[in-house]
Amino acid sequence: TMAINDSSRPELYEEVKLFRNAREREKYDNLADLFAVINTLQHVEKAYIRDCVTAKEYTAACSKLLVQYKAAFKQVQ
Repeated sequence: TMAINDSSRPELYEEVKLFRNAREREKYDNLADLFAVINTLQHVEKAYIRDCVTAKEYTAACSKLLVQYKAAFKQVQ
């Protein structure tokens, strides 16, 4: 088998752009925001299931995150 030497392949270190213009960049930024809210909601749910947060803290966090989710979702539509 042949060993791969990454230093001999500079193209592996080139930045990959997901967008070609400002509109596309905004689209990906908005998708990232939506993903972050969903991911945070999942972590809050796990913390609640594991009894790491109180019901009051869970409800407050979820209420705030759901408002953020609605706003973020509108941005990606």
